Amino acid sequence: MKERAADSNSIVESALNWKFPDFSEESGIQKVVAFGDASHRCPIYIRSLPPCTIGCPAGNDIRAWLTIVQLAELKGRSREESFELAWHEASKTTPFAATCGRVCPYPCETTCNRSEKEDGPVNIHGFERWLGDYGIDHGLKHRKLSRTKKVKRVAVIGAGPAGLSCAFQLARHSCPVTVFEAFSEAGGMLRYGIPAYKLPRKILDAEIEAIKEMGVEIRCNTVIGRDIRLEALKSEYDALFIGIGAHGERKLGLPGEDS
Repeated sequence: MKERAADSNSIVESALNWKFPDFSEESGIQKVVAFGDASHRCPIYIRSLPPCTIGCPAGNDIRAWLTIVQLAELKGRSREESFELAWHEASKTTPFAATCGRVCPYPCETTCNRSEKEDGPVNIHGFERWLGDYGIDHGLKHRKLSRTKKVKRVAVIGAGPAGLSCAFQLARHSCPVTVFEAFSEAGGMLRYGIPAYKLPRKILDAEIEAIKEMGVEIRCNTVIGRDIRLEALKSEYDALFIGIGAHGERKLGLPGEDS
């Protein structure tokens, strides 16, 4: 026991009186710290994503939205200023905050640390829905990351959530985008696969309109291969994004399957 105590005292004494070795051009201070005998004494900072962000398929920085609103008074912002700032933060990853707040199965709440507490996880999808509605009700406009219009043009085939999200992110960088949609209205499965009582059409239309206001052109009733050839798009545009979805099912050939 005495030997162990002596060893412990020696370790503590060494740690308290430890100093960086003299700098030399040959080794450099970084090399001394990283690879020298004292490397185990250097604190290591590991940046980790919040579990809610890890659980979110879109990678939303959920903690950032909540923190912006939580620290409104401390930062000297009004509630309205914080709500607008939080909406812009949410819009960095998706232009469909109000839509996702209604239809997403919110796996972020499953991974939320507070799910282990008695009061349950943070109501993330409820806040996202409210935040999206706030942006619509107050006519908030998406911000562009660049004002310099790009020369290269992009064609997006399919105006579903994937195609519109792609067009939105390109428009944020001032890239000219044209979206081609076979149906009469944009939205894809958000419009044709989700009933209106779950996702009101005025909400979806408002978020699509906000994307169009970024400069995105949407051409509906345009079928690739019938109204315009794929080769023509390749020659006219510098890049193509194909997000046609899976509207059509494979038929089984059974009597009454369409009834």
